[in-house]
Amino acid sequence: MLSRWGILDRRWISAIRQLAGNGCSLKPVQALWSGWSRPIYTSPLSLQDQPLRGRGRRTETDESRRANTSTNTTTESKPVWASYRRNHKGMIPPQKTRLRCVRRGKVASNPCPICRQKSGTLDYTNVNFLKQFISPFTGKIYEPFVTGVCRLSHKRLVKSIEKSRNLGLLPTPIPLNLPIPEQPMSRNDSL
Repeated sequence: MLSRWGILDRRWISAIRQLAGNGCSLKPVQALWSGWSRPIYTSPLSLQDQPLRGRGRRTETDESRRANTSTNTTTESKPVWASYRRNHKGMIPPQKTRLRCVRRGKVASNPCPICRQKSGTLDYTNVNFLKQFISPFTGKIYEPFVTGVCRLSHKRLVKSIEKSRNLGLLPTPIPLNLPIPEQPMSRNDSL
């Protein structure tokens, strides 16, 4: 039984037959593919029962998908913008990011991390998302050339962070004022 990638399927089946001939005990891999409706098995006996025709369909609903994306953006160790790379010409990226990612209702190629996400993530009540764009040490907002966010989204991000700080949802950073000596210290104590 061949699918549209006939050669690849034949090679894959022959590799599984070789593994089964060596006495490897292969178990179903359902933990990795829990979202798919059809279980995927690596045993050659189960492959004979189920034809290899593409992937199964997703069984999760829209609400669970939205919940998964919001938890992924907040619970991972890396922020949303960490894996984003800007497209640019030449070796050195330009200091200014693009003006906007959505032009005339069309999304540009390789949009910034905020424009890539669905609407509603850039809200002053979404504190976990906003914390990813604030430095944990100084409390300052990261610049757009660090995060790769377009300038329009950065303005919206700054407004939502300021609004959440004014409402008390995010902590307001206290500026560090170093004492300035009024008179310079002299070396001679007698003066």
